[in-house]
Amino acid sequence: VKIDDAAIRSVDWPLSDLRPMVIGLDGAVATTREGAMAFVLLMTAINFKFWRLNDGKFERYTFNGKTGARALWAAFEAAWGLGEVSADLFAQHLAESGVGGIFGDIPDASSRSVMLHEIISGDIAGISAKTVDRITTCGRITVADAEQIARAWPLAYGDPYLKKIQLALSKFGGYLRSVGVETDSSDLTAFADYQVPRVLRSLGILQYAAPLAALVDDGTVIAPDSAEERCIRAATILACERIAAHCNATAADVDNLLWGSQEVASKSRFHLTPTTWY
Repeated sequence: VKIDDAAIRSVDWPLSDLRPMVIGLDGAVATTREGAMAFVLLMTAINFKFWRLNDGKFERYTFNGKTGARALWAAFEAAWGLGEVSADLFAQHLAESGVGGIFGDIPDASSRSVMLHEIISGDIAGISAKTVDRITTCGRITVADAEQIARAWPLAYGDPYLKKIQLALSKFGGYLRSVGVETDSSDLTAFADYQVPRVLRSLGILQYAAPLAALVDDGTVIAPDSAEERCIRAATILACERIAAHCNATAADVDNLLWGSQEVASKSRFHLTPTTWY
């Protein structure tokens, strides 16, 4: 994978949109900061692989008319419950209904169940409270925060690129900003998944060697932790850092802009890697 710096310079970047994420949370989710943290930690733990190959046919996860991560958010919000002890109510709902009862026909339900139970059976209240205290005291979210949580829940967050846990903390930062608490996320990297490199490739910023391009465009499964898969993810992170430097923004801001601009990639394929990391 090559990063084309000339392509970065040629894009007409919407600088007004390169700003820190702001996420409004409603109802029981936002009763307390600790509750909001628990919500994003549980939800983002299972924010991965919203697709499957069924007898060779590509299928996307849907819920209430939404797809992918947006479908997960809708299903999770519906299951979160009412009242102040929302994490406990969700755990009760999970025990009663299982992953399928909450999220419907979601791919890799068994792995998602393992991750949710790992977090629920751990000290989610304590970890949420300590993380909230650290972030609000110093006004910053750091990779060190992400590493600390990943060590506590390795099944849910053990990706060496720390994709999901950095995304979870970035979402929490977005929630804090929505209630007027300025939070610096400049220490975070981009969140290396399968949609952001698809957008970067459509913009000409990532250029795949012919054999890799053929694998992606043909919908061939690329093994997790293979050289090809690691190259795509690493190049995504580095490209977002270069864009951030070019635009005087942060990598997290760039990632948020690119993920929200998937329409520029039209119907081009993303790379298919069966993984619980993204």
